[in-house]
Amino acid sequence: MTRRTLLALLLTTALATPAHADLSDGVYAYQFDDYAQALKEFRPLAERGDAQAQFALGTMYLDGHGVPQDDAQAARWFRKAADQGLAAGQNSLAVLYESGRGVPKDLALALKLYGEAGVQGSASAQNNLGVLYADGVGVAQDAALALEWFNKAAAQGYLEAQFNLGRMYDLGLGMKPDKQQAAAWYRKAATQGNPRAMYKLGMVYLPEDGQAGDETQALQWIRKSADLGLPEAQYTLAQLYRQGMSMPADAAQAAIWYRKAADQGLVQAQVHLAMMYNTGAGVDTDPAQTAAWMRKAAEQGNALAQDELGYLYLQGKGVPQDDQLAVMWFQKAVDQGHAQAQNDLGILYMSGRGVDKDEEQAAVLYGKAAAQDNVDAQFNLGRAYEAGSGVAQDDATAISWYRKAALHGSVRAQAQLGRMYFHGPEAVHDDAEAVIWLRKAAQSGDAEAQFNLGYAYSTGRGTATDHAAAARLYQLAAEQGIALAQYNLGIAFSAGLGVNKDMQKAGSWLTKAAEQNLPEAITALGTLYAEGRGRPADPEGAANWYEQAANQGYAPAQVRLGWCYETGAGREQDYSQAIDWYLKAADQGNTSAHVQLGLLRESGRGMEQDHAEAARLYRIAADAGLAVAQVNLGLLYFNGRGVAQDEATAIAWFKRAAMQGLAEGQQKLGYVYLYGQGVNRDYAQALHWYRKAADQGNALAQNAIGLMYQNGEGVKQDIKTAISWFRKSAAQGSAGAQNNLGRFYQSGKGVPRNLVVAYALYTLAITNSRTESEIPAKNRQDLAMVIGSKGADQGEKLALSWAESTDLLAALDAYAKTVRSK
Repeated sequence: MTRRTLLALLLTTALATPAHADLSDGVYAYQFDDYAQALKEFRPLAERGDAQAQFALGTMYLDGHGVPQDDAQAARWFRKAADQGLAAGQNSLAVLYESGRGVPKDLALALKLYGEAGVQGSASAQNNLGVLYADGVGVAQDAALALEWFNKAAAQGYLEAQFNLGRMYDLGLGMKPDKQQAAAWYRKAATQGNPRAMYKLGMVYLPEDGQAGDETQALQWIRKSADLGLPEAQYTLAQLYRQGMSMPADAAQAAIWYRKAADQGLVQAQVHLAMMYNTGAGVDTDPAQTAAWMRKAAEQGNALAQDELGYLYLQGKGVPQDDQLAVMWFQKAVDQGHAQAQNDLGILYMSGRGVDKDEEQAAVLYGKAAAQDNVDAQFNLGRAYEAGSGVAQDDATAISWYRKAALHGSVRAQAQLGRMYFHGPEAVHDDAEAVIWLRKAAQSGDAEAQFNLGYAYSTGRGTATDHAAAARLYQLAAEQGIALAQYNLGIAFSAGLGVNKDMQKAGSWLTKAAEQNLPEAITALGTLYAEGRGRPADPEGAANWYEQAANQGYAPAQVRLGWCYETGAGREQDYSQAIDWYLKAADQGNTSAHVQLGLLRESGRGMEQDHAEAARLYRIAADAGLAVAQVNLGLLYFNGRGVAQDEATAIAWFKRAAMQGLAEGQQKLGYVYLYGQGVNRDYAQALHWYRKAADQGNALAQNAIGLMYQNGEGVKQDIKTAISWFRKSAAQGSAGAQNNLGRFYQSGKGVPRNLVVAYALYTLAITNSRTESEIPAKNRQDLAMVIGSKGADQGEKLALSWAESTDLLAALDAYAKTVRSK
């Protein structure tokens, strides 16, 4: 409770009826600040034993008016007056004993003196007694006695007692709160001009906790108090303006009232004013003013201001950047147990800014702040445990701290929690739980979470596969600049995964990711240039993109650049350069590079032919699970090149590739089962594996199935089905299928007989044959003798037109239809 002290006691109250003319003259002089004359009048009377003069002289010593300020002298003269029973002297001496000014602190003696003065009717003493009983200072707390003494003083019109009665009813000290009684007593003091009573009366009228109030009355009394300079009222008025309570929100007015309270040293007003200068709310943004007001509050010991001032020094905002001063202010707040400062200082210890790096001390500070539910500290402590920084590495403990922060609404903790569940070690891996937290963070706009959740949808991890949802999330993250999201979105547009296929958009997003130097995107752009997807084919541009990523050490790009040098696509053919790039990728464990080097060793292109070395290279990639290497190694075992011939081992490798879904492996299995090489002949197994490969578009398998239906091997002979498979294979450029289809057109079995078409198909087969072309060549030669030079010329022209066509079957059918129509 507030307490009226001797410093505010008017001499005219104590000396209302002076006994001597000299005393009256002294009071008159004192009232008009003529302290020398007052002293001249009071001292002789005091020394002769006049109690009132003694009280007056004690007051002059207490205030330092006309004499040097001297608490001991004040106590000496008050005692003389008190010993004569003067209530004012007793009250004033009690004040000194209560505070220990000029005398040893003695609450029991203070209580006794207050009581003696109070019994004599001293309102000030009665009020002071009420304060002691209300607060339980020097005596057992007794609300009833406090209320009794306050009432005695209040009945005399004593403002402080009226105010204190209002406080007791307001707070319910020793009774149930009674806002009406509180308002009544506050009003008595307020109407007599007491600013604190005005303020409290206004606060009583404010609506709170859903209870109706009287906003007009509240604002009226708070404003009156503020106008009289009470800083608490000025601060509250600023808050009302800031929040738009009881009046329209007005940040400029709020700033004005904050400043009034801040100028009087009210810490919370100084902090709010600093924040307004920081954000530019109601005032122009001014970093220097932010720092200045924050410093005023910090120097008064406000922990929040100390932490904020430390942060300003850390940023160099409004003050010179100074890590050491930042540490100093953080430490001051830490010493008061301020959680955010503990976290902020922990960050500096973790990074070694302004202090010697000490990860253990950082973790200790994070722990203290985290125990106070500081969300930032909980997140940082989670990171410390995840990385083993300053604490023993412990994923489970990291997750527990991330979860605490996440449950408090920390978006980055939710994202991190999702990431750990998604990508973390087996002990904490939980895709379903990951999706729950990633979804929360993604909905709050966290870009990394949006990317990871998109990946979950695209892979079906922890949720149903949904490429459309994945693409939407990738787009959200991509628009926030996440390079991997831009890359994945580009791939989605290029493949039509969850979005309409759009090569322009694919290129645009891949370019954005490439501009962030993401090697995956740079390589993908190279592939678009190489394949002419969404733009004209540009082998040189493709090679340039591959080289950019390859120079970053990205192995897939090194392989592609090696291929450019090997084939002369976009680069002058140079096996030496190709091998160098393949070796760079192989040194990183890239299995495709081992395969490419194996192919060069097997063929003897660019290096000495060495089947054993080719087998070694293929085996590295095959053991790592690369299906194409497994097929290549299987072929070496099958043919006994570089290794001892071993059909069983070959078949084992073919099976491993086939089980991974590689069409070439499936086709090879179909072959060995069809011809019984290394296994018992098994037409059903042959057809099973051929069909798997054929369904993936493998031309050799399609042709083989056609032969099985043509010859009735393992299936009922069916010429139409045979022809349908030959057509699929021929359309892909299979020389064998084109030759076989030509034979049907020559014989007219299953298709209308057309010798020119047959001749054209034999010609295409000769052109497309990679190994031996004797069979289609002999077929064409025999047919030429039948159709003559004119028919042969027609067949040659037709083959040439088909070779230039992008759809052989459509061109063939169109020609056949034209011939039939004639």
